[in-house]
Amino acid sequence: MSAVCHFPTLEDAVQTAQQVIQYGIPIARIEMLNKDQMGISINYSKLTDIEAVPTLFFEFHGSESSNNENIKIVEEISKDNKGSSFKWAKDLEERNKLWRARWDVYYSVKALINNGRVYSTDVCVPISKITECVNFAEEQAKKFGVRAPMVGHLGDGNFHVVLPFDPAKKEMYKQIRAFNDSLIKKALELNGTITGEHGVGLHKKEYLLDEHPDNIPVMKSIKRTMDPNNIMNPGKIFDLN
Repeated sequence: MSAVCHFPTLEDAVQTAQQVIQYGIPIARIEMLNKDQMGISINYSKLTDIEAVPTLFFEFHGSESSNNENIKIVEEISKDNKGSSFKWAKDLEERNKLWRARWDVYYSVKALINNGRVYSTDVCVPISKITECVNFAEEQAKKFGVRAPMVGHLGDGNFHVVLPFDPAKKEMYKQIRAFNDSLIKKALELNGTITGEHGVGLHKKEYLLDEHPDNIPVMKSIKRTMDPNNIMNPGKIFDLN
């Protein structure tokens, strides 16, 4: 069973997800879209009966009796945090319509700029710190003057910021990188990690040195042993020289 719940503020939505997890409710998925991303998704996917406000998407797996029990608790927690009544979908077709806003996030943001590109970043923090980190991300987006639609897998403390930009405008890209620097530093301050899903790749190598300075020499040693000619993804994760 899937449901959507709207909230007046992003903090209310994130606080709800945090409390559901801390309460120990067995829930399959909790996805968050901030106000900006909801508006973008509604326009792109031609959605109806869904509001452009901070939103949580819930999915419950299990027997009908266990689902009903867990749903009742989650609804109470949501109401305590000013959440709306749940919009429900029980069959596959209804669930697909309900989740369309979430699935089309990347394409909806990319479509904002003609021939535009998307810089997508993610961080992961302890559940108890997720509200603080998401609030910080929204504040920093305003500070750096970037558009920062967000989507979060709040069940594991992971959330993504999906930033559209025009590749011809170099200054815009610099602002996005500055925003990313700020967000990652905050995640590390909160005992989080620089990436929950996207991986380190090329763009987060410098941050890995901040998160695991003692481990990098060991990783380099293993790399030199297994790949003495440095031909397997050279320069990914860290530089050998």
